[in-house]
Amino acid sequence: MAATAELISKDELTAAKLLELYQSAYFNVSLDPDGDARLTMEGALVFASVEPQRALFRTRLFLKVKPNATRQQILELCNRINDGLVFIRACCPAAAQSPTLLLDHYIDTTAGVTGLEVIDETRRFRSLLSSVFAKDTDDILG
Repeated sequence: MAATAELISKDELTAAKLLELYQSAYFNVSLDPDGDARLTMEGALVFASVEPQRALFRTRLFLKVKPNATRQQILELCNRINDGLVFIRACCPAAAQSPTLLLDHYIDTTAGVTGLEVIDETRRFRSLLSSVFAKDTDDILG
């Protein structure tokens, strides 16, 4: 895993490179048709992707919301998450077919990143999930 300490430019950070990095770190990973890395981590499905034109690396996770939850409850949960967990963003996508909570995190890749940063940030993102459930005071996450 020594290669993960080398700097990867924003143009070199591709879906194929993500796959290689995650595989070298023994992640359960595959690429989906959209070019996103699909990671199964402790039962959660995390998506990782790169946007070289915007110089961004993004991790995201979708959480189901119980059908009886109101939009107001979902938005209030988003606010609690955004106020208390500054490393991730929570939102409720209006276009979702069923109530869903989207959590995501971005890293600027303008100056490049190392593979180690990609791996560490992905693990950190996943580890915040328990903190998200702690913010669910209305018990609306499914």
